[in-house]
Amino acid sequence: MVVPSVLMAQYVAIYPDNNAVPALTLGPANDVSNIDMTLSNMTGSSPTVGPLSISAEYTSNPITVSGIGADHQALMFGGESNSTKELGTRNVLVRYSDVGAPEATFYKPIPSLDDMDPDVHYAFEQYASVEAFSDFDGNAPLAAYPTFGSYKMGEITYTFSRAVANPVLHLTGLGGRFTSSEYGTIIFSVRYRLKSDNGRSSSNGTLQRIDGTTRFIVDGDDIYNDFSQMDFEDPNSNAEGAEGDDAGTGSVVVLCDAVTSVTFEVFMDGKTPEVDGVSVNWTTVAGDDANQRYTGDRFNSSWSILEAAILPISLSSFLAVDGDGDCSSRLNWSTESEVNASHMEVELSVDGRDFNYLSSVGAKGRKADYSYFVPNASKYSFARLKLLDLDGTFSYSNIISINASCDSRFETLYPNPAKVDRLVHFVYRPSQSSTRFEIHNIHGQKIKEASFDTPTDLPQKFDLSLDGLEPGVYFLVSAGGEAQRFMVME
Repeated sequence: MVVPSVLMAQYVAIYPDNNAVPALTLGPANDVSNIDMTLSNMTGSSPTVGPLSISAEYTSNPITVSGIGADHQALMFGGESNSTKELGTRNVLVRYSDVGAPEATFYKPIPSLDDMDPDVHYAFEQYASVEAFSDFDGNAPLAAYPTFGSYKMGEITYTFSRAVANPVLHLTGLGGRFTSSEYGTIIFSVRYRLKSDNGRSSSNGTLQRIDGTTRFIVDGDDIYNDFSQMDFEDPNSNAEGAEGDDAGTGSVVVLCDAVTSVTFEVFMDGKTPEVDGVSVNWTTVAGDDANQRYTGDRFNSSWSILEAAILPISLSSFLAVDGDGDCSSRLNWSTESEVNASHMEVELSVDGRDFNYLSSVGAKGRKADYSYFVPNASKYSFARLKLLDLDGTFSYSNIISINASCDSRFETLYPNPAKVDRLVHFVYRPSQSSTRFEIHNIHGQKIKEASFDTPTDLPQKFDLSLDGLEPGVYFLVSAGGEAQRFMVME
């Protein structure tokens, strides 16, 4: 993938200028769709519209809240704690600074750039209610959900309108608390866990923390706030675990080549053990209307993506199929999406480092299957695709191996390595009365050729001059496309 220098780097994120309606939409909601991600020009002026939108949806909610007037899901957009047993509502799109008292230094929009103004960037307003865990009207017995434990509340899926690479997730304000005269203060916090089938790459660590508060922890697939009940009760501190450096706020890159969606499991971590052997409750119980609270962890989430990492084409598969002994290979690939895509270029390589252009294949502009036949594939060991956008933006596919087999008429070639300006000798079983051989370099270019009379189909020995060849890797190629690799040395 082409990555601009740090000075020229631009990223897309959620800004208010292009999202006035969603910003004014009140929750609670189960999903928020098609929010524009716009381009930051890095100068502080209004951003221009970018080519990407994002949607967020709670795709699984195993815990629901009932018995509190109206039924609510435990996870929602645009909800909040309230001083009554009724759910409070908020906009589904808010500034980062709406919760957790964040600072610009807590974030990085991409790994190579520092700081994000929390008053300029917007995020999905989210709420995880603990009402389902409380002993409210007998719906959730204390034994089922003690306040010291971790419970899956559901899942959230973020969907991009086109494939992206290495998107950066920003979480603000993980961490909550509840205080009552009956129970004192209990501490809890939302935990994000990346699902095993989303956003994966070939590297060992799929999530990588790039900035955040002291309490913002990324451990394997988990993102959480490690502020504890013991930290809250520390007599030398007045921290409460939900604001500033004590909140779970920061930026995490999801290491992946190309994804159109990322899913996280959402957990609630209770951090308050029993008090004197007695279980405490997540909130005040029914019947105490004067002190009743609708309790939970309010936070927000957003994304930013390097402009060059918005991919024109997302591949779902790419493989090479052997041509059954005729030295050929067929490259087959499928696209998951093609947005503003121009074309794809087939590139081949001997060593997996230096690639040579072979041919261009036009994009179909939709999910599609492609196939390309490579007749003399035995000369090469690797293939990749260059995926190009209409504006010239491009990325590369993964590199795949080519193992084209040949029922070769070559029997031996020696010496190998050969010496500059010497002869190379080979034994070949011809099929015609005259046979032509060519020497190609690693770029597939013909360097020289020679023809021989071959009156018999029995194996014959041939000598070929290497005059004029520089040291390097070469291929001796027959007229039928069979190839023998050899080296030339000083």
